[in-house]
Amino acid sequence: MKCNTLRCLPRFLQTTKHGNQGYTLLELTVVVALLGLLYTLAAPSVLSSFEKARGRRCAANLLLLESAKDAFSLDHPGQTLTSAGQLLPYLKHGMPSCPSGGVYMNLTEAFAGCACSLNAQGSGVEKDGVHDSGL
Repeated sequence: MKCNTLRCLPRFLQTTKHGNQGYTLLELTVVVALLGLLYTLAAPSVLSSFEKARGRRCAANLLLLESAKDAFSLDHPGQTLTSAGQLLPYLKHGMPSCPSGGVYMNLTEAFAGCACSLNAQGSGVEKDGVHDSGL
């Protein structure tokens, strides 16, 4: 038996003279609820990966500053750094800044490693790349 009338089709495929009737309130509510559920499951993961990326960028900046200090000491043996501005010729893109808003310390200290102010121990960045900001 061949069906050529609208009555043989499921309700959501049936059309009238005016086109589709649209979605019911229940269907829209289910879609919004599913989107909300997906957001609550995915948001913490995405936010933590952004924080880890900021920490890793901070660690890379600290290594860059250490390399600039080493290059300065090789180019100027016996001289000590008196300001962070002396490192600028060795930093291609200018003085880096902490992506999380911290301040880099120990830039002019000859034998002290550079550190980020967001880390309480002064070692810059934790092992997993996340700042130890106490939050």
